Amino acid sequence: MSVTGPVSGLPNPYDITAGQPGQYPDTDQGLLYPPVDPSSTQRIAQMARLRLRDLPRPFLARQTTSGVAWRFELPVENVQADALQVVLTDTTSNGTVSQVQGQDYVLDAHGGIVTFRAAPGQGLLMVAQGTYYRDFLPSELDLYIRQAYIQHTYGSQPAGSLDQPIPTPQPPQMNADGQPITCGGGIIINADGTVTSGLGPPLPMISEVEEYPISLLVTIMGLWDIAIGISQQHDVHTPDGVTIPISQTFQQVMSMITALQSQYQMLSMALGVGLYRITQSRLRRVSRTTKRLVPIYRSKEYDDLTWPQREIPPIDVTQQMYTYRGTWDPQASYAKNDLIDYENRRYVCVTANTNIDPTKDVCQTGETAGQGYYWQWSTINSGWVGWW
Repeated sequence: MSVTGPVSGLPNPYDITAGQPGQYPDTDQGLLYPPVDPSSTQRIAQMARLRLRDLPRPFLARQTTSGVAWRFELPVENVQADALQVVLTDTTSNGTVSQVQGQDYVLDAHGGIVTFRAAPGQGLLMVAQGTYYRDFLPSELDLYIRQAYIQHTYGSQPAGSLDQPIPTPQPPQMNADGQPITCGGGIIINADGTVTSGLGPPLPMISEVEEYPISLLVTIMGLWDIAIGISQQHDVHTPDGVTIPISQTFQQVMSMITALQSQYQMLSMALGVGLYRITQSRLRRVSRTTKRLVPIYRSKEYDDLTWPQREIPPIDVTQQMYTYRGTWDPQASYAKNDLIDYENRRYVCVTANTNIDPTKDVCQTGETAGQGYYWQWSTINSGWVGWW
């Protein structure tokens, strides 16, 4: 089975088919994450594999079929499925027939086992060649890359590395009854004048300087996997005095994890990115009498006699207020963060509107399920105004 196009390790617009390396068939595939250039994810994977010394290695295996056996063990494990080629050759007539994976045989990638649908004829030469890895298949490493990327960018928007302008989202087109024509948000007017439908402008991609810290996180995740496998083994002691200290290997792996975590933390703080980025904020005091935030003013020089300028910094997201408005009413005007119930589902207003049916604006299925220009699905389960 061949894979066309760039192989990515993270969710991005190029990943459209679940089940292949870089694409995941789980339920959160539809969640929207900032995109990453496929070449960026390839570089992250290469750096992680270099650090783990888990580089792709070629192999070639030959076995003569017996006419009865249909299961053949390859001399290697962790075989890359999309790079495997299997042929059956009749040595008497020099006839060679290529076998199709999924049709003529199936592959156990972890165990390196080829199982044919039917036993090949007696005396044929089965030749298998491809690529294998010592520890991690590409799809497994892609899972670590995805998790490392999500953790690295959690709570922050990645720095942009694209020079092209970001298109401006526009409200969705409406029918004669005042409802959106298509679900999934507003329209996007691109730089060339073309119009597309979507939830808004694409988020900027990460800068290349962040690829190395992300690769450190991927390496740490891979070493944890290796350490868990080693911890399930025991030290070997033989009667002739030979000792194989598995526990020593475990301690070495754990020491490497600690060193890499320290390196990631240092880079994260120095570059101002990732989980350990240094953030600066101004503490706000709440009045004991009014329970309101005390105003703050912009700092000025000693001899600056201009009028004080008020600063209104954003309030902590943990104090975001939502207003429950009951069942959706087409006559009511809704503001941002209003909560409504409609057709056995709760919605939160993301753009002020009047008479916009949530079921017409929000996609019910697909990659953009739960998102709209005016409304989106909500799981907030309280019906009163307060802090969340």
